Amino acid sequence: FLGAVDERIAQVTRKKALLEDYKKGCMQQLFSQSIRFKDDQGNDFPDWEELPFGKVVSRSKDKFDPRKDNDTPQLIELENIESTTGKIMGVSSLEGQKSLKSHFRLGDVLFSKLRPYLRKYALPNFDGVCTSEIWVLQSRKLQAAFLFYMVQSEHFMQLANLSSGSKMPRAEWNVIADSEFGIPHPDEQQKIAGFLSAIDTKIDLVAKELEQTKTFKKGLLQQMFVGGAR
Repeated sequence: FLGAVDERIAQVTRKKALLEDYKKGCMQQLFSQSIRFKDDQGNDFPDWEELPFGKVVSRSKDKFDPRKDNDTPQLIELENIESTTGKIMGVSSLEGQKSLKSHFRLGDVLFSKLRPYLRKYALPNFDGVCTSEIWVLQSRKLQAAFLFYMVQSEHFMQLANLSSGSKMPRAEWNVIADSEFGIPHPDEQQKIAGFLSAIDTKIDLVAKELEQTKTFKKGLLQQMFVGGAR
């Protein structure tokens, strides 16, 4: 029976890896414009506009001083963001904090400039503050969900990893801000983000199934151990 559980874990692990590869391939084709969406009438969307990142996206300068401000917003530290998934794994406490934080609001995209190769990014569904090691990205030209996927693209990640510092590398804002990115029509942005979000939902479901199966196996082993010890 334990062998069947192990086989199930292996199957779900493979399924998750295949979905992650599929998402990566789709992102490469979508952001290189090899694949294009049509509008709801079946017509082509306009050509993408090539613009410097800094022309369409800005960093929030809104700061929060935990030593002076009486508010107690939710705090996101680097350890609260899971690598590669964009998941926020809880929040941290502001108690005893002395360093300045950055305000973010619903619709802002977070990207960790520290050790960018860890791929820590998020799209919070609440207002709060975060460590100053995280960029709070805002845009009037890009939809939040599309920007969230744009910072996951290979083009963005390659630029982010042209970083300064060896032990604690940090992404250089000017390198990214001066680099050109393709900007699609808002309706096409929505379709791209919706398509990629659907893949993320599938990956998330498979990841949960994997965790449940591993937990089941753990419980099974404990029962066998207890039973064998009697």
